[in-house]
Amino acid sequence: MKYFRAQLHLTQQELAVFLGISQSLLSMYEKNLRELPVQASLKLARLELELHQFQQQKAISDLKHALHQQKNMRKLETLLNRQARQAEWNLLRLSEALDKMKERQKQLDLKLAFIKRLMTPGSSWLEDKPLLQNMMLDAEAALDGCDVACQQRMTYQLLLLKSRIKIMRQAQETVRQLLKPETDGR
Repeated sequence: MKYFRAQLHLTQQELAVFLGISQSLLSMYEKNLRELPVQASLKLARLELELHQFQQQKAISDLKHALHQQKNMRKLETLLNRQARQAEWNLLRLSEALDKMKERQKQLDLKLAFIKRLMTPGSSWLEDKPLLQNMMLDAEAALDGCDVACQQRMTYQLLLLKSRIKIMRQAQETVRQLLKPETDGR
């Protein structure tokens, strides 16, 4: 009886009122000193049955809720995985673009150095100075697209992507850990 009351979070007085008996009679019943009247026993049996049915319904509801949460966690894990793979692909693409940009800068720097050498005083190529100046302007314009500032921006974007991937993978692992006990329990 005491256990039953504890499950319902009822005091002796509350249960006694509900059963239509005095609190002292309930106390004696809990101590096995007296028997409950038949009507009180019937009410108690119906109340225990209701509690049992309530607990079963709650267990089913809790299970449904847990399954729903597990389904949502699996969706989250899939989404995190998809986004991390996309970010990794972007990281690879951006890394390749940065490498090409650095290589292009080296080529253009070499081209500019060579043009400047051809334009030095006393060079036999000075008669082609207008052509060389035009080539120099073209090379400098091309350099604008792969200068140090552009490379730094791309490096910053790479760092952001790496951080994003790390965070997504950590979140994905957390989700896996949360799902693990439920998977092991089956």
